[in-house]
Amino acid sequence: MDLDPQSIFESIQANREHEVPVDNLRQIIDFTMRHLAADLRCLASCRNLLSPTVARLPVEILARILWFASSYNSDILHASHVCQHWRKVAIENSLLWSVIETWNIDRTREFLRRSKVSTLNIEIEGCYEKDSCSCASTMEELEPHMHRVRRIDVAIERPAELKKWFDWLTDRSAPQLESLFLTFTQECEGHRRPPFFIHPKMVFQGNLSHLRSLDLDSIVLCLPDPAPTFPHLTYLSISLHNTKKAPPLSKWLEILKHSPQLRDLSIHNRANSVCEELHTLGERNTDLQVNFPVLSELRLVKTPVNVIQAILKHLLLPVTCSMEFDIDNTAWIRHSTYTLDYRDIGGVSLIKTIKISRKNSAALEGYIGGHEGPPLLTVKAEQETLNSTLDSLSQCLNVFNVRVLVARSLDMNDWNKILSQLPQLRELWINNSDDPRDGSLHTAMRTLAIRGVCPMLRRLHVTQASLGTSDLQALRECVEKRSSHGIAGPLEEIELEGVPMWEGGNENDDLVHLRCLCPNVVVVN
Repeated sequence: MDLDPQSIFESIQANREHEVPVDNLRQIIDFTMRHLAADLRCLASCRNLLSPTVARLPVEILARILWFASSYNSDILHASHVCQHWRKVAIENSLLWSVIETWNIDRTREFLRRSKVSTLNIEIEGCYEKDSCSCASTMEELEPHMHRVRRIDVAIERPAELKKWFDWLTDRSAPQLESLFLTFTQECEGHRRPPFFIHPKMVFQGNLSHLRSLDLDSIVLCLPDPAPTFPHLTYLSISLHNTKKAPPLSKWLEILKHSPQLRDLSIHNRANSVCEELHTLGERNTDLQVNFPVLSELRLVKTPVNVIQAILKHLLLPVTCSMEFDIDNTAWIRHSTYTLDYRDIGGVSLIKTIKISRKNSAALEGYIGGHEGPPLLTVKAEQETLNSTLDSLSQCLNVFNVRVLVARSLDMNDWNKILSQLPQLRELWINNSDDPRDGSLHTAMRTLAIRGVCPMLRRLHVTQASLGTSDLQALRECVEKRSSHGIAGPLEEIELEGVPMWEGGNENDDLVHLRCLCPNVVVVN
């Protein structure tokens, strides 16, 4: 019988009245379908080859494209099935298969084979019975390739399984390992994750000195005497736990004295209360000073202000270091009020931008050193400490050079104190939209109208739920007086948000007059 589908159909129709074996017909049809499917795949690959964007790309460029695509999405398998040309390039480029995920044993085995001799990034997310893998089989596949592992990410929920992996890693050697990320993902009530304790000797025969990145999330790395050193470390993220087994911060600071290349440091407070050792750190270790000459990022997360103070007292930071403080006001501290003393922050000398919020808290963000760009210093403090915070800022930082001030829901009495300290201010943002206060904007305008207050101010942005006639009048009078001072240049831009619409679409007389005084008045509704 002819294998052409139409011929088969006609034969069946012609012989319908005759007894034709059904099994024979089904075998013929199945064979024909397989034959046609193979032809279709061949035609599809040939069709893709006709595209200049697919077939005519140089191998080096195509390999680079596939590399970037695999960096965004680790599943390179889809790209390797576009056409024969792409598949050949993908399979011959071993780097594309260097990210090993352990959730499927067949996939793990194939990626290990295709990665050839390239360095490996291994992602261990746990083994579950429903998956086609197990800890033992995955470990067996990884065993011959540990000598070329560059990075290991471990994120496991079950303690028993996490212990299996650490037990297996105990006697393994990973001479090329540079990054180690350990995460215990178990959740419990109160959103507190219990720490998982490991000893440095339990991992890679105790040889961690070549690490460049170390991330311990809910993992307590027990530090023996003498403590290990990390001379090549550039990234470190640690958690502080309120337990006797956890190393004190002073122990970590001693270790970091031997990490001169550290560029990124994160300290997370995961304790229910702060250890007494942290409160007395400054008193008992007065001679402890750690110099970070190239540190660019410092983050202190969910940490009480007095612990932040103790940490900063011992760190000598470059002026270009970006600092972010997330102060935990719920943790226990000795004193009901505690002001962060900026004079204890090593290297801080210049602040160019301040953001102040009086709704529940005061937030200060500023440039450190001569850096231009996004704010590099972020501090959050209690509302009642705003004035004392400004006092300590003026004592230890050169607020003379502040260029930008963003103020949100300030009290009337704050304006004169704040604006009088900022002679170089060029841009002022006033936002009363969340908590409008009667007279706050008027007080700010009267302060700005005083001769010598913020003489360099050029841009003013005002946001309020509703800018009434009296508000616009106060704004107009301020601009008039500043223009008449002579030494102060006129405002170049005024942006107003919250101006109501008047009947007939006409603007308020004060707003019209304001447009005559300032060349660029923008009303945002």
